[in-house]
Amino acid sequence: MGYSWEVLGELEGKALASGGEVVDKYISSGNCTALRIGVQVYEDGGVIPVVASVHAKMGTVNVVASPSIVGGNQVVLNAYDIPNMRAFLNPWGGGDEQHGLYGTQGDNYFIHYPYFIPLSPDPYQSKFGYRDARIKIESTATQTLLDNVSITVEGLIHDEDPEFYITMQNNAFTGAASDAKTDLKLPQGGMLMGAYIMGTTSLYDVTTSDNPSVHSVSILKNNTVYKKQTNRCMIAEHPAAYYDLLGTATVNSKDYLFYDVGWRKGMGIPVTDNNTYLEIVTAKADAIRAYPLVAMPSR
Repeated sequence: MGYSWEVLGELEGKALASGGEVVDKYISSGNCTALRIGVQVYEDGGVIPVVASVHAKMGTVNVVASPSIVGGNQVVLNAYDIPNMRAFLNPWGGGDEQHGLYGTQGDNYFIHYPYFIPLSPDPYQSKFGYRDARIKIESTATQTLLDNVSITVEGLIHDEDPEFYITMQNNAFTGAASDAKTDLKLPQGGMLMGAYIMGTTSLYDVTTSDNPSVHSVSILKNNTVYKKQTNRCMIAEHPAAYYDLLGTATVNSKDYLFYDVGWRKGMGIPVTDNNTYLEIVTAKADAIRAYPLVAMPSR
Protein backbone atom coordinates (compact mmCIF):
# COMPACT_ATOMS: atom_id res chain seq x y z
CA MET A 1 0.00 0.00 0.00
CA GLY A 2 1.25 3.47 -0.83
CA TYR A 3 -0.03 6.99 -0.30
CA SER A 4 0.85 10.50 -1.41
CA TRP A 5 -0.42 14.06 -1.12
CA GLU A 6 -1.99 15.39 -4.33
CA VAL A 7 -3.14 18.92 -5.13
CA LEU A 8 -6.90 18.86 -5.71
CA GLY A 9 -7.42 22.52 -6.54
CA GLU A 10 -6.50 26.14 -5.94
CA LEU A 11 -8.36 29.44 -5.70
CA GLU A 12 -6.32 32.57 -6.28
CA GLY A 13 -6.68 36.33 -6.30
CA LYS A 14 -8.73 39.35 -5.31
CA ALA A 15 -11.86 37.92 -6.93
CA LEU A 16 -12.24 35.71 -3.88
CA ALA A 17 -13.45 38.75 -1.97
CA SER A 18 -16.86 38.24 -3.58
CA GLY A 19 -17.32 34.69 -2.25
CA GLY A 20 -18.85 31.64 -3.85
CA GLU A 21 -15.69 30.51 -5.66
CA VAL A 22 -15.37 26.74 -5.68
CA VAL A 23 -12.71 24.05 -5.66
CA ASP A 24 -14.57 21.09 -7.13
CA LYS A 25 -12.63 17.88 -7.73
CA TYR A 26 -13.60 14.28 -8.42
CA ILE A 27 -11.17 11.69 -7.06
CA SER A 28 -11.00 8.60 -9.23
CA SER A 29 -7.32 7.74 -8.93
CA GLY A 30 -7.40 6.50 -5.34
CA ASN A 31 -8.85 6.60 -1.84
CA CYS A 32 -8.80 9.98 -0.05
CA THR A 33 -8.40 9.76 3.75
CA ALA A 34 -7.56 13.35 4.72
CA LEU A 35 -7.59 16.90 3.42
CA ARG A 36 -4.91 19.51 3.90
CA ILE A 37 -6.07 23.05 3.21
CA GLY A 38 -3.99 26.20 3.19
CA VAL A 39 -5.64 29.62 3.41
CA GLN A 40 -3.35 32.53 2.59
CA VAL A 41 -4.40 36.19 2.75
CA TYR A 42 -2.80 39.61 2.75
CA GLU A 43 -3.63 42.27 5.28
CA ASP A 44 -5.86 45.03 3.94
CA GLY A 45 -4.59 48.08 5.80
CA GLY A 46 -2.50 48.43 8.94
CA VAL A 47 -4.68 46.37 11.28
CA ILE A 48 -4.27 42.60 11.56
CA PRO A 49 -7.55 40.82 10.67
CA VAL A 50 -9.14 38.75 13.38
CA VAL A 51 -8.34 35.07 12.98
CA ALA A 52 -12.06 34.22 12.73
CA SER A 53 -12.17 36.08 9.40
CA VAL A 54 -9.35 33.94 8.03
CA HIS A 55 -11.13 30.75 9.11
CA ALA A 56 -14.52 31.92 7.86
CA LYS A 57 -13.18 32.82 4.40
CA MET A 58 -12.74 29.11 3.65
CA GLY A 59 -16.53 28.71 3.74
CA THR A 60 -17.81 25.13 3.58
CA VAL A 61 -16.10 21.79 3.01
CA ASN A 62 -18.09 19.01 1.33
CA VAL A 63 -17.17 15.40 0.57
CA VAL A 64 -19.80 13.75 -1.60
CA ALA A 65 -19.57 10.00 -2.19
CA SER A 66 -19.98 8.29 -5.53
CA PRO A 67 -23.63 7.92 -6.68
CA SER A 68 -23.08 4.17 -6.39
CA ILE A 69 -22.75 4.59 -2.60
CA VAL A 70 -25.97 5.15 -0.66
CA GLY A 71 -25.89 8.20 1.58
CA GLY A 72 -25.49 11.35 -0.50
CA ASN A 73 -23.41 14.07 1.16
CA GLN A 74 -21.01 12.26 3.46
CA VAL A 75 -19.19 15.20 5.07
CA VAL A 76 -20.49 18.76 5.26
CA LEU A 77 -18.40 21.05 7.45
CA ASN A 78 -18.68 24.70 8.31
CA ALA A 79 -15.12 25.98 8.10
CA TYR A 80 -15.71 28.20 11.13
CA ASP A 81 -15.86 25.05 13.26
CA ILE A 82 -12.85 23.29 11.75
CA PRO A 83 -10.08 24.83 13.90
CA ASN A 84 -11.68 23.35 17.00
CA MET A 85 -13.10 20.20 15.45
CA ARG A 86 -9.62 19.31 14.27
CA ALA A 87 -8.44 19.09 17.87
CA PHE A 88 -10.78 16.11 18.34
CA LEU A 89 -10.55 14.38 14.97
CA ASN A 90 -6.79 14.79 14.59
CA PRO A 91 -5.24 11.28 14.83
CA TRP A 92 -2.19 12.77 16.52
CA GLY A 93 -4.22 13.56 19.63
CA GLY A 94 -6.57 16.23 20.96
CA GLY A 95 -5.57 19.83 21.34
CA ASP A 96 -3.22 19.92 18.34
CA GLU A 97 -4.09 23.46 17.37
CA GLN A 98 -1.91 24.85 14.59
CA HIS A 99 -1.49 28.60 14.71
CA GLY A 100 -1.18 30.74 11.63
CA LEU A 101 2.02 32.27 10.31
CA TYR A 102 2.12 36.07 10.40
CA GLY A 103 4.28 38.70 8.86
CA THR A 104 4.78 42.11 10.41
CA GLN A 105 1.62 44.13 10.90
CA GLY A 106 1.04 46.30 7.84
CA ASP A 107 -0.77 46.56 4.53
CA ASN A 108 -0.30 43.55 2.22
CA TYR A 109 1.64 41.49 4.75
CA PHE A 110 1.30 37.74 4.48
CA ILE A 111 -0.91 35.59 6.74
CA HIS A 112 -1.26 31.81 6.34
CA TYR A 113 -3.34 29.19 8.16
CA PRO A 114 -3.02 25.42 7.62
CA TYR A 115 -5.85 22.93 8.21
CA PHE A 116 -5.56 19.16 8.53
CA ILE A 117 -8.99 17.48 8.27
CA PRO A 118 -8.99 13.69 8.75
CA LEU A 119 -11.73 11.82 6.91
CA SER A 120 -10.67 8.61 8.65
CA PRO A 121 -9.72 7.58 12.21
CA ASP A 122 -6.26 6.74 10.84
CA PRO A 123 -5.57 8.68 7.62
CA TYR A 124 -2.40 6.70 6.93
CA GLN A 125 -4.32 3.44 6.54
CA SER A 126 -6.76 2.79 3.69
CA LYS A 127 -9.53 0.98 5.63
CA PHE A 128 -11.60 4.18 5.94
CA GLY A 129 -11.76 6.84 3.24
CA TYR A 130 -13.40 7.95 -0.01
CA ARG A 131 -12.96 6.62 -3.54
CA ASP A 132 -14.79 8.04 -6.56
CA ALA A 133 -15.75 10.96 -4.33
CA ARG A 134 -16.20 14.65 -4.97
CA ILE A 135 -14.30 17.18 -2.83
CA LYS A 136 -15.88 20.62 -2.87
CA ILE A 137 -14.65 23.75 -1.05
CA GLU A 138 -16.75 26.89 -1.45
CA SER A 139 -15.42 30.25 -0.26
CA THR A 140 -17.53 32.83 1.54
CA ALA A 141 -18.01 36.53 0.87
CA THR A 142 -15.76 39.43 1.85
CA GLN A 143 -14.09 39.20 5.25
CA THR A 144 -12.84 42.15 7.26
CA LEU A 145 -9.27 43.48 6.85
CA LEU A 146 -7.99 40.94 4.33
CA ASP A 147 -7.62 40.67 0.57
CA ASN A 148 -5.77 38.68 -2.14
CA VAL A 149 -7.03 35.39 -0.77
CA SER A 150 -5.57 32.05 -1.94
CA ILE A 151 -6.97 28.65 -0.95
CA THR A 152 -5.10 25.43 -1.78
CA VAL A 153 -6.61 21.98 -1.23
CA GLU A 154 -4.58 18.76 -1.11
CA GLY A 155 -5.79 15.20 -0.53
CA LEU A 156 -4.00 12.26 1.09
CA ILE A 157 -4.53 9.60 -1.61
CA HIS A 158 -4.08 5.82 -1.18
CA ASP A 159 -3.83 3.29 -3.97
CA GLU A 160 -6.24 0.84 -2.32
CA ASP A 161 -10.02 0.83 -2.09
CA PRO A 162 -11.60 1.73 1.29
CA GLU A 163 -13.72 -0.73 3.22
CA PHE A 164 -15.72 2.04 4.92
CA TYR A 165 -16.40 5.72 4.54
CA ILE A 166 -17.28 8.09 7.38
CA THR A 167 -20.53 10.01 7.26
CA MET A 168 -20.54 13.24 9.25
CA GLN A 169 -24.19 14.22 9.61
CA ASN A 170 -24.91 17.83 10.56
CA ASN A 171 -27.92 18.19 12.89
CA ALA A 172 -29.13 21.48 14.33
CA PHE A 173 -31.78 21.74 17.04
CA THR A 174 -32.77 23.73 20.10
CA GLY A 175 -32.67 22.34 23.63
CA ALA A 176 -35.18 23.02 26.39
CA ALA A 177 -34.87 24.51 29.86
CA SER A 178 -34.26 21.19 31.59
CA ASP A 179 -33.47 17.60 30.61
CA ALA A 180 -34.85 17.69 27.08
CA LYS A 181 -33.98 14.61 25.02
CA THR A 182 -33.26 14.80 21.32
CA ASP A 183 -32.88 11.49 19.48
CA LEU A 184 -30.87 11.60 16.24
CA LYS A 185 -31.55 8.69 13.92
CA LEU A 186 -28.47 6.86 12.59
CA PRO A 187 -28.06 5.19 9.19
CA GLN A 188 -28.76 1.47 9.39
CA GLY A 189 -25.95 -0.88 8.46
CA GLY A 190 -23.14 1.37 9.67
CA MET A 191 -21.00 1.68 12.80
CA LEU A 192 -21.33 4.63 15.14
CA MET A 193 -17.80 5.93 15.75
CA GLY A 194 -18.65 8.96 17.87
CA ALA A 195 -20.09 12.45 17.65
CA TYR A 196 -18.86 16.03 17.69
CA ILE A 197 -21.25 18.29 19.61
CA MET A 198 -21.35 22.01 20.24
CA GLY A 199 -23.55 24.37 22.23
CA THR A 200 -23.80 28.13 22.17
CA THR A 201 -23.25 28.66 25.90
CA SER A 202 -21.21 27.03 28.60
CA LEU A 203 -20.75 23.27 28.79
CA TYR A 204 -18.94 23.70 32.11
CA ASP A 205 -21.03 26.01 34.25
CA VAL A 206 -20.06 24.90 37.76
CA THR A 207 -20.28 28.28 39.47
CA THR A 208 -23.91 29.37 39.08
CA SER A 209 -26.86 27.45 37.62
CA ASP A 210 -24.95 24.26 36.73
CA ASN A 211 -27.13 24.26 33.62
CA PRO A 212 -24.97 23.62 30.54
CA SER A 213 -26.15 23.51 26.93
CA VAL A 214 -25.46 19.78 26.61
CA HIS A 215 -25.77 17.61 29.69
CA SER A 216 -25.11 14.09 28.37
CA VAL A 217 -24.82 11.95 25.27
CA SER A 218 -25.67 8.26 24.96
CA ILE A 219 -26.78 5.55 22.56
CA LEU A 220 -30.46 4.65 22.65
CA LYS A 221 -31.16 1.17 21.31
CA ASN A 222 -34.64 -0.39 21.57
CA ASN A 223 -35.48 2.20 24.26
CA THR A 224 -32.45 1.18 26.35
CA VAL A 225 -29.75 3.74 27.13
CA TYR A 226 -26.11 2.68 27.16
CA LYS A 227 -22.64 4.11 26.57
CA LYS A 228 -23.80 7.23 28.38
CA GLN A 229 -21.33 10.03 29.05
CA THR A 230 -21.95 13.33 30.76
CA ASN A 231 -20.29 16.56 29.68
CA ARG A 232 -17.93 16.27 32.67
CA CYS A 233 -16.36 13.10 31.29
CA MET A 234 -16.14 13.70 27.57
CA ILE A 235 -13.08 15.04 25.82
CA ALA A 236 -13.70 18.74 25.61
CA GLU A 237 -12.34 22.12 24.58
CA HIS A 238 -13.30 25.65 25.54
CA PRO A 239 -11.96 27.60 22.56
CA ALA A 240 -13.03 30.98 23.88
CA ALA A 241 -9.53 31.05 25.37
CA TYR A 242 -7.86 30.37 21.99
CA TYR A 243 -6.23 33.50 20.61
CA ASP A 244 -4.39 34.07 17.40
CA LEU A 245 -0.61 34.25 17.35
CA LEU A 246 -0.54 37.89 18.44
CA GLY A 247 -3.38 37.60 20.95
CA THR A 248 -5.61 40.07 19.16
CA ALA A 249 -8.84 38.10 18.78
CA THR A 250 -10.56 34.88 19.77
CA VAL A 251 -11.56 32.24 17.25
CA ASN A 252 -15.09 32.17 18.60
CA SER A 253 -16.97 31.67 21.86
CA LYS A 254 -18.71 28.33 21.44
CA ASP A 255 -18.05 25.20 23.48
CA TYR A 256 -17.30 21.76 22.09
CA LEU A 257 -17.52 18.11 23.17
CA PHE A 258 -16.37 14.89 21.52
CA TYR A 259 -18.24 11.67 22.28
CA ASP A 260 -15.91 8.82 21.30
CA VAL A 261 -17.22 5.25 21.05
CA GLY A 262 -14.78 4.05 18.41
CA TRP A 263 -13.20 6.89 16.43
CA ARG A 264 -9.70 6.63 17.87
CA LYS A 265 -9.61 2.83 17.79
CA GLY A 266 -11.13 2.64 14.30
CA MET A 267 -14.04 0.33 15.18
CA GLY A 268 -17.45 1.54 16.28
CA ILE A 269 -20.78 0.19 17.53
CA PRO A 270 -22.91 -1.53 14.84
CA VAL A 271 -26.22 0.11 13.93
CA THR A 272 -28.14 -3.05 13.08
CA ASP A 273 -31.70 -1.71 12.89
CA ASN A 274 -33.75 1.46 12.75
CA ASN A 275 -34.23 1.54 16.53
CA THR A 276 -30.75 2.91 17.22
CA TYR A 277 -30.36 6.60 18.00
CA LEU A 278 -27.83 9.06 19.36
CA GLU A 279 -29.58 10.64 22.34
CA ILE A 280 -28.53 14.11 23.49
CA VAL A 281 -29.87 15.54 26.74
CA THR A 282 -29.81 19.32 26.93
CA ALA A 283 -30.41 21.55 29.92
CA LYS A 284 -30.88 25.00 28.37
CA ALA A 285 -32.88 26.47 25.51
CA ASP A 286 -29.76 26.93 23.41
CA ALA A 287 -29.00 26.17 19.78
CA ILE A 288 -27.07 22.89 19.44
CA ARG A 289 -25.20 21.37 16.51
CA ALA A 290 -24.28 17.69 16.48
CA TYR A 291 -22.23 15.70 13.96
CA PRO A 292 -22.61 11.92 14.44
CA LEU A 293 -19.68 10.06 12.86
CA VAL A 294 -20.86 6.81 11.28
CA ALA A 295 -18.76 4.35 9.28
CA MET A 296 -20.70 2.94 6.32
CA PRO A 297 -19.59 0.02 4.12
CA SER A 298 -18.23 1.27 0.82
CA ARG A 299 -19.44 -1.77 -1.11
